[in-house]
Parts: sequence; C-alpha cells; structure tokens
Amino acid sequence: MDITHNELGKNSVDGFLAQLGIRVGSVSKDNLLCFCPFHGDVDTPSLSIRTDGAYYCFSPACNARGRSFSSLAQKSSYSKQEAGKLVEAFGLPEFARLSPPKSEKKAEYALTTGRFWVDWEKLYESYTKGIPYDSLIESQAAGFVFGKRRLSPHILQKFDVGVDREYNTVVFPIYAAGRCVGVASRSPVVKAYRYSKGFNKKLHTYLPPSLDSTAIIVEGQLDALAVRQATKLGTSICGSILSDAHAKALARCDTVIVFLDNDTAGVTGTAKAIAKLGAHKCKVVTNYYGKKDPGDMAPGQITETCQQAIPATEYLGAPARYRLSLIKSQGR
Repeated sequence: MDITHNELGKNSVDGFLAQLGIRVGSVSKDNLLCFCPFHGDVDTPSLSIRTDGAYYCFSPACNARGRSFSSLAQKSSYSKQEAGKLVEAFGLPEFARLSPPKSEKKAEYALTTGRFWVDWEKLYESYTKGIPYDSLIESQAAGFVFGKRRLSPHILQKFDVGVDREYNTVVFPIYAAGRCVGVASRSPVVKAYRYSKGFNKKLHTYLPPSLDSTAIIVEGQLDALAVRQATKLGTSICGSILSDAHAKALARCDTVIVFLDNDTAGVTGTAKAIAKLGAHKCKVVTNYYGKKDPGDMAPGQITETCQQAIPATEYLGAPARYRLSLIKSQGR
C-alpha cells in the first residue's frame, strides 16, 4: 500500500484523518469532533476522536468506538497490516492511555475506550448454536439477556449495553443531553444493580433518544430495553418513585403509560406518578400476564398489555385496590 502524506504534516492527527477521509468539524486541546463516516453525519459532527487515539460516536444509531488509531483505520476499510503501517507513518501512538483523566468521567471514558464493548450479534449466534464461550461472564450474559430476558442483539447494540469483565456484570450506560453520565450494572446471576458515582439517578436515568409524544415509564434498565424493543415508543427509567425532574421532562408528552413493577412498591409508585403527571395524561398497565415486571414478559405480551392500558381515572378506583390486595396476598 502506498501511503501519501498531505500538507498537514507527517506527525499529524489531522493528516491521518484526512487520509481516512474523515472530515473534522471542531478542534479542542485534546479532542477533535468529526463528521462520522460510519453512519453518515451531514450537519452535526458526532464522532469524538482524542489525540491519543480513543474515539467514540455519540449518535444512538452508531456503535463506532475504540481506543486506537489502528482500530479507526480498520473500521475505515483498511486491513490490519495497512492500518499499522498508516499509524506508524504518521507517528501516532498505538493505543490510547489506559488511566482515566478524571474520576468523575470514568463511565464516559470506559465507553470511549471500548472497555465494556461486546459483539452481541456474535454472542447471539454462539448462544443459539451452542458454541462454547471464551469467558464465563459472556456465557452468563448471553443466557441472561437472550434467554431469560428475550432481548435482541439489535436493541443491546443500539443502546450501548456492554459487559464489565472485571466485575462480571452487564452494563447499561445512562445518558443525559446526549452524553454518558454514568453506568448501571447488573449481575446476570444475582439480582442486584450497582451504579457508578458522579450522577444523580433521580435526574439522569433516561434511555436515549429523547421521549416521543407517547412515553412509557418503567422502573429499571432491563424493563426499559424490553419495552422499547416491543413498542418502539419513548421509554423513561424512573425507579419505583417518579421524581420531580422526571415529571418535568415528561410534561411535554401527550400520553404517559405507567408500567411500573407488579408489586406493592409498583402500585404505590403508580398512584404517586398519576398524582404528579395528572390523571388526564396517564394510562395504567394492569395485566402483567402473571409476571412481576415488563422485563420478564414476552414482546407480544408487552405490546398487548400497553394497548390494553386503562385511563388513570378508572385505575384509581377498584382496580388499584384489587391489585394491591392481590399482591399483598401473594407476598410480592
């Protein structure tokens, strides 16, 4: 392969990107914001490339990320050998630094460097064909998301769900204003969530992209993914109690379907959500097909039960009292 150097100089990130055909939108001290060629940016640059090689596309429609210039070149259709020669010719570092620059940006840094990245399509193929896994955590994650939770590789890739191989957990990035502000992680074996520091989960627990005119509120990340996959509607994660910040964000929606867990906390949270949002705006899911939460339900069940959701004015009467007494009698 003949490598040509342009007028920007040999030891230049700009020259390297020009060689790849990547157009730079803006430049800061350690970062370049470029027009992403992988999903076709037109007006707004969304591909962030650091001067040490780490890159990440902020668009929910794109999964471009990595921690080396060589990886970026390979994604731009260069072979591994050609990419190595190109990086060497421009005198660029082989890998991005491994230490996060600031502790409060660890979540965003981990996503940027691809620490949590996993090829869900490949993992799904291994899961369905019974191919042995390279690691225990990937085996457990595959059984958890594909088997128990019925999630598709597409929805997992779209919302940057990953695997933390250090702690053996499935990782869910949390976004605010298009930026990752933290991660929630869930063990595929033990039912327990862990949240990263540096953000208020009562303010920043939304699944991108922004809410549609009809939104569905659920309690957790897995519920949100399952509902989003089945309905394609805007989905907000609020925990068992809807905060004032969530209520303010949901105010622009015409209809809000309340789909909290089918337990005592869920019923209590539903009543409080209706009080904050207004009964005229809310519809309530009452048929859970015998399951505890939407994450346990099949996609078809989720679609049907959302279509069957009743107006909040009807729910606040006998149905709420009946559900609460039924749930308490079953010990949930």
